[in-house]
Amino acid sequence: MIDYLNSVSRHHGEYLPHLEVKCGTYFVTICLDGAIPSKLHQRLKLERSRQLFELERQKRLTPEGRDAIEWGHFLKVDALLDSPACQPVLGRDDIAQVVVDALEYFHGDRYVLDMWVIMGTHIHVIFQLCAENLLQKVLHSWKSFTANEINSLLGRAGRFWQRDYFDRSIRCDEQLAAIREYVWANPEAAGLRDWKWRRQY
Repeated sequence: MIDYLNSVSRHHGEYLPHLEVKCGTYFVTICLDGAIPSKLHQRLKLERSRQLFELERQKRLTPEGRDAIEWGHFLKVDALLDSPACQPVLGRDDIAQVVVDALEYFHGDRYVLDMWVIMGTHIHVIFQLCAENLLQKVLHSWKSFTANEINSLLGRAGRFWQRDYFDRSIRCDEQLAAIREYVWANPEAAGLRDWKWRRQY
């Protein structure tokens, strides 16, 4: 693992804060635009902000506490994404293959993939950045290419992915093992059987 504290910078997305860690190992989730109704997403965001504010007000907000709140927020969002009410666009074989091709195109060059799972409405990816490559740029390349290709397959135009994304910088082997277990089991947790759109490297 890297020297986390000396290699980190922070920026803020539309919904969530993001960390840029040099050569960092990340768990990232990207979901379809509109997969979660905007009002519901805003309500979850407000709930998360209130939890953080209360700990800050009490001067009890630690990095571990912030991480726990962010993870709790993610689990609520991910449960909604697995709902049968969401249209599983990514479950189509030709569309899922576009995502796989994009993920694997720069594998071993800009990043090293560890695991990915493509769900019907979102994707989970675990990977490590290489050299000076930035998380934002890697995700932009994935989202931009796949959006254009998939929109063409669907005969539509417009935004395909949600603007923001969830990312978690992985800091130790124990955390990596727990996230791997969660990601790999996601299809079964969502009621999917014999799910083929996942890979561990």
